[in-house]
Amino acid sequence: MGMGVGPCGLWGWGRKDEPAKEAEQQPAPSTASSEPMGGAVASAKVKPAEAIEVKGSYDAKMAAVRTPDDAPKFNDIEQGALGPGEITLQLPAGDGPVTGSITGALGTQTFSGFVEEGRVSGTFRPDAGSAPRMWGWVLAEVSGEGDTRAVTGTLRASSENGRIVRESPFALKKK
Repeated sequence: MGMGVGPCGLWGWGRKDEPAKEAEQQPAPSTASSEPMGGAVASAKVKPAEAIEVKGSYDAKMAAVRTPDDAPKFNDIEQGALGPGEITLQLPAGDGPVTGSITGALGTQTFSGFVEEGRVSGTFRPDAGSAPRMWGWVLAEVSGEGDTRAVTGTLRASSENGRIVRESPFALKKK
């Protein structure tokens, strides 16, 4: 007899080619009462979270583009896709898919992302016929609960050829 090794690790004491028998486990006797708090019935009802729509604005500015020292200097096009716009996101009740839209100086885009543990991340792409045609991403934090949730973050966008790069902080709340 000795320690055996199986496909999932050590078997314990016994023959090398045979797993040790596990002790049969009996369910623990229940000590829980069917009535909470010694018979008191909870009367407060918690309203479950619901999906909400949050809206806010952005103000697109030229964004810094970092390149290696040995690369050619990046020359952003200094006109177009600058200025205000609006972001609208549909947040789920908890973690899950987030959809939305972005309109304004960056053109018209559709947003698709995810919220998990209070963090929103996702991408946006231009709608058909949108001008300018900008693609980008959003990183944001969700604060608050229920209908009072707010979203603050950053969007970053670039044109199809990468010559126009824009960035903006934003803050969204239920309208």
